Amino acid sequence: MATVAKFRGVMPVRKGDKVYWYFRRKGEPLVPLPEYPGHPEFARRWGELSSKPARPTPAVAGGGSLSSLIERFLSSPAFHDLGDLTKRDYRKVLDDLRDTVGHVPYASVTRSFVIGLRDAHAHSNRRRGNYNVQLLRRLFNWAIDNELMEKNPADRVELLKLGQGYQPWTPAQVKTFLAKAEGKWRIAMLLGMHFGQRRGNIVSLDWSQYDGQWVEFPAQKGGSPVAVPVPSELKALLDAVPNKTGAIVPACKSGRPYDLDAFSNGFRTECERVGLKGVTFHGLRYTAAARMADAGATDEEIMSVTGHKTKAMVTKYAAKSRGRRRAERALAKVESANSILAGANSGSRE
Repeated sequence: MATVAKFRGVMPVRKGDKVYWYFRRKGEPLVPLPEYPGHPEFARRWGELSSKPARPTPAVAGGGSLSSLIERFLSSPAFHDLGDLTKRDYRKVLDDLRDTVGHVPYASVTRSFVIGLRDAHAHSNRRRGNYNVQLLRRLFNWAIDNELMEKNPADRVELLKLGQGYQPWTPAQVKTFLAKAEGKWRIAMLLGMHFGQRRGNIVSLDWSQYDGQWVEFPAQKGGSPVAVPVPSELKALLDAVPNKTGAIVPACKSGRPYDLDAFSNGFRTECERVGLKGVTFHGLRYTAAARMADAGATDEEIMSVTGHKTKAMVTKYAAKSRGRRRAERALAKVESANSILAGANSGSRE
């Protein structure tokens, strides 16, 4: 294998046991390279990329740069009207884009440039690659609304496939977790499984939001506030907690709430400790909708619990359960028809 130092601007990205190679130029998205250093296809593609002139840097820093556009968006009512957790997620990704490609003139951004920002994460974090596309699409739509751009280069850029995505918990996984997990994590899991709320609402849930019978969740991601009755198995756990101050799922004895990353890490660690792999807290949002659909709840009824703003995701979450119920009804009809045939067949033998 050729020495990597021979190829300027090349960087490796390791995923599992495999290494993927990229061409990197400051201020531009990573471009995947074929094969490995020393392979003819690798050398050919590297030669093409390294011979291209670098994108020009704007003469006045910030003037017409992507960074300046992001700054204007972050100062706009469109950003400030978002929920706190959404703003935090947006800012994290937008800050990273400013650091890596912020000097690029936003008027020169092309569809292929956006695809490059997506594909830079194709072998490491596909959700992050897709988030780059989704946030740029939102940013450029805002720019169009404010007459700063005429076209959105992120429009119709396809998202990377994520495989099966988040999966609902099975009854066996739920039973294992409830039997082995520590008290506060059992409460967290039941809150997620019964109500299907996002982790941000679970993390911020305070004892003042529970009156002994109902829990009230604030609006999140453009949805509506949600008040829901507490099922008996969850109520028993909540009522048994001696110190009802601070967060219902506290990060420490003082009642201080978790931040999102700490909560996710703690929940994942607890799942692994009790022997569960491949389950996520967000999967409980799927589980909640599927359970309600399996019980015959309508989309509107499910949305009144989970806080979804539109039916699209509820329909997706509930599709498997509803498909199973339709299959059961179909087979019941077949069995009924078969009983008639069985009678006809028995008569033909006489």
